[in-house]
Amino acid sequence: GVEDTGVEDAGGGAEGRAGAAGARRRFVRPLLLALGFATASGSIVAVVSLLPTYLHEELSVSTAEAGTLTGGVSLVGAVGGFLSGWLLRRGVPVRRVFTASLLMPLGTAVAFLSSAGVALSALGAVIVAIANEMVVAAVFATIPAVVRAPADIGIT
Repeated sequence: GVEDTGVEDAGGGAEGRAGAAGARRRFVRPLLLALGFATASGSIVAVVSLLPTYLHEELSVSTAEAGTLTGGVSLVGAVGGFLSGWLLRRGVPVRRVFTASLLMPLGTAVAFLSSAGVALSALGAVIVAIANEMVVAAVFATIPAVVRAPADIGIT
């Protein structure tokens, strides 16, 4: 008979390798979704972090007004989440909602053009904020579609 040595297989056999490969495949789509989420989130964080300083130093807005304006930009951005949900409920494919992310570089350019003025700068930041929230809402709506097993939803 086979003697039990008390040492478990470390996954070096064919079954262990197949299991590890399956686990990696299970998380490819969630990982790609997470990378997209991180990119969108990084964009909005950069914009709202830099906007008050830009408004103050380049456009001579008081620090209090710059902070208030940036807070307003963030608040208005929430509209993007609602818009995303509204579009998805009406059957717009999620990949189309994700195209809102293409507005983020454009909005950023408008927000930080030195000759743009305060109103145009705020408008550019609002575009970034709304597009970001559209993408974030679409990411969360997409999670069930990209996981291979219901048990993986939590970790995704």
